[in-house]
Amino acid sequence: MGFAGTLGASYGQTSCDGCSTTDNWTVGGSGAFGFTPMFGGEIDAGYATSSSSGFSADIWGDGGSLFCAPAFGRVGGTVAYATTNSGGNANIVTFGGFGEYFASNYFTVGLKGGGFSFSTSGFSDTGGYVGGAVTGYPLPNLAITGNIDYASISGVDLTNYGIGAEYLVSEMVPISIGAGYQRTHASFGGSSGDADTWMIALKFYFGGGLSLVERQRNGTLGWAGNTNLNTLFTF
Repeated sequence: MGFAGTLGASYGQTSCDGCSTTDNWTVGGSGAFGFTPMFGGEIDAGYATSSSSGFSADIWGDGGSLFCAPAFGRVGGTVAYATTNSGGNANIVTFGGFGEYFASNYFTVGLKGGGFSFSTSGFSDTGGYVGGAVTGYPLPNLAITGNIDYASISGVDLTNYGIGAEYLVSEMVPISIGAGYQRTHASFGGSSGDADTWMIALKFYFGGGLSLVERQRNGTLGWAGNTNLNTLFTF
């Protein structure tokens, strides 16, 4: 019941063979509302910018989710909209479902999947995505997450393999620090390539007196509610 929210910012750097290093900055916020003890909703908004030699792109996005939250996990649906000015204006609408299972006090297992539509001047198409994640809590204020996300559209396949850690510095001053790594494999037209991304992040949680595992399981959805195809900067 009530409200739980987060505000966060991150910086990441992406590199690959034969391409320039790309700097990525993101800021965003989420607010979750408990309408009843077992039913809630969430709204999300964010901005990201990427730049490298001769290239820059800005992405704005927003979305929302509705979910059921029994004692053993959460399950629901979500929809999001994003627009970017890279190579002309492009718009992406994503929609899908997700589920989390609290396997024990130390592990959470998550799955999500859905579809999306992409449109820009002179071109439009639809695709799909699916992902899975496991989060371990060796300490109540330390979360380590491994995830795999896959998306496909117009003969282009993207697979992200990621691992990240988040540590809540203080329960009474609820600021967390995080770091992560992601390997992205892309295949298209018989060709393929890989990219590596390292990142760091800060996040502020509204409210005090709760551990990180309690905040992640009873607050905003995080990875499970994120339908964006670019999951490089998601904790």
